[in-house]
Amino acid sequence: MKNISIPTPSAPVVIVGGGPVGLALACDLGRRKVPVLLLEQREDCTESAKVVVVGVRTMEFCRQLALAEEIHNWGFPHDHGLDSVFVTSLDGYELGRVKTPRLREGFSSRFSPERELPCPQTWFDPILKRHAASLPGVELRYQNRVEWLEQDDDGVTVGVTDISTGRQYSLRTRYVIGCDGYSSTVRSLLGISMRGHPHLDVSVSVYVRI
Repeated sequence: MKNISIPTPSAPVVIVGGGPVGLALACDLGRRKVPVLLLEQREDCTESAKVVVVGVRTMEFCRQLALAEEIHNWGFPHDHGLDSVFVTSLDGYELGRVKTPRLREGFSSRFSPERELPCPQTWFDPILKRHAASLPGVELRYQNRVEWLEQDDDGVTVGVTDISTGRQYSLRTRYVIGCDGYSSTVRSLLGISMRGHPHLDVSVSVYVRI
């Protein structure tokens, strides 16, 4: 056992990772009245240019959380073009185009009540965070990094470092859920390896004001 403070009771579920997956899970469990503690090692902000659109299935899930309208109206101009254009350079030749109706043109589908919507993660994550934080029994702790896990017959002890203060502490929980992405600490601590090629491609997302 690690030489730190005595474990104290915690929520029955600990979510590791405060990106869209972890926050969405906290929202879903919270609305089902399951107490949740979410641990995220980053600060409480998303500054990188991630995610171009929120997909249809994700929007259906957000509809269940009553968040679809807020995502639809987060601030993207409804008359702005949504086509995906493939070019040789920013001022070069157009090679192809995938046409997507503007938001103001409406939407109708016999397959889903929702459509994919432009909402970069910089805006999408805060919407999920506000909703999760508003639910009773949901606690969000940022700048808290999981260091180790120890499982026994009654649950899991989680070792955590509060990055802002350097304090180390441990807590007890029934379940730990890893939502911490490709370089998952939880997966690594469990000894679960990746299969296949670790990096299939490298891409860069940039917001440009023209």
